[in-house]
Amino acid sequence: PLQFTPTTITMVLSSLLPEKKSHMQGIPIIPGGTFYGGHLHLLQGPNFQAVQEVFSIQHANGHGRCTFYMGPTTPSLSVTHCDDVQLLLKATAHRNVFPLMQTHMEQLFGNQNVAFLNDKEWKQQRSRITKALHPTFSGAQEEAFVQATRRMMEAIPNIHSNNDDADDNVYDCPDVVELFKALTLDCFGQAAFHADFGTCEQYLNPNTSDAGDAPTDSSSSSSAVGPAFDALSKDIMRRMMSKDVMNPSSHIYSLPTPANNTFAREKKKLLDFLRDIIEQRQAQIKEAANADELPQDLLSSFLEYFEQNQKENNTDNSDPTTTATPKHEELALIIAQSILVLLFAGYETSSVTLSYAIYELSKHPDALTKCREEIEQFQKSKSESSSQVYLEAVLKETLRLYPPAVSTTRS
Repeated sequence: PLQFTPTTITMVLSSLLPEKKSHMQGIPIIPGGTFYGGHLHLLQGPNFQAVQEVFSIQHANGHGRCTFYMGPTTPSLSVTHCDDVQLLLKATAHRNVFPLMQTHMEQLFGNQNVAFLNDKEWKQQRSRITKALHPTFSGAQEEAFVQATRRMMEAIPNIHSNNDDADDNVYDCPDVVELFKALTLDCFGQAAFHADFGTCEQYLNPNTSDAGDAPTDSSSSSSAVGPAFDALSKDIMRRMMSKDVMNPSSHIYSLPTPANNTFAREKKKLLDFLRDIIEQRQAQIKEAANADELPQDLLSSFLEYFEQNQKENNTDNSDPTTTATPKHEELALIIAQSILVLLFAGYETSSVTLSYAIYELSKHPDALTKCREEIEQFQKSKSESSSQVYLEAVLKETLRLYPPAVSTTRS
């Protein structure tokens, strides 16, 4: 007998209804789009790389452009060339977010972060982020980045082989990507919050992963940041880009499933930790005699942004479109979610780039020697005229060979 499964129904409807056509003249559309779901079913790839291949490369034209539908009514464009990306981002500050994707993002990031803002609000918050992440602004964090890297390198020899018969001088080779994920989290903690997440130590010293063992200025444990963040990032990708995309329980977070319970627990753990840091900074601001006493980081930039908005709202309460200033507790949550979305965006991309850079340098000893010499010279001089041209070239070549994000898409 005929089994009316979702797959069977999809096949029947696909045969009866015509495929979606491209909404942009001269740009090809990914084949297989249906009138009732667009290209959503193509998100059921075995992994993110496979999905990215379909939506960005496989069906693109010679300029790296293709179109698709995120659902039945949301036409979208994918571009891979850097000039097209610039044009796309400068064309408009407004975009429509596909409801299904927005559901997942709001669960973790709220609805007031830069991923969902439009027009003037988006430009203002993006300006703050750009300023906070600029090298001249984040230069004060350089020593903290160096120390985090040294802690990671010093801990590697502590990982011995589990084989009792193995030579004492032979060590397990840890997963390089996982190591750089830990380093990325620690560096972001310094740049964003002036805080030590302790992720490298927690990852490289699993015997000290108890919540009470990691040093922290917060009531929540910094050692919990890495595992919680990793669990949430993997779960979000599972819900959005895997065979589970067609499973209703992947999109209804209120259902009491094991996956939803784990998501809620790890989300609370991570947001509580970040909110504690933010509330401590808010108290620090009240006690500071002047702004020079405060750390210059992404958190300070966000607090300044919301303070400026509050002043503008107080001077013009007649504007009905003015957003109400959030309360103290709400503000901490909004900032935590806003910074968290940046961490999600840079977490995989930064760690993957660093991993491939190390991989290529290990195959090219001469290039590795040049990088070391340049870094040593830079550390000695510390002058404004000194630079790390060769190291920058290595990173750019790594990005050319192994782009962590091959395309930009917009609805």
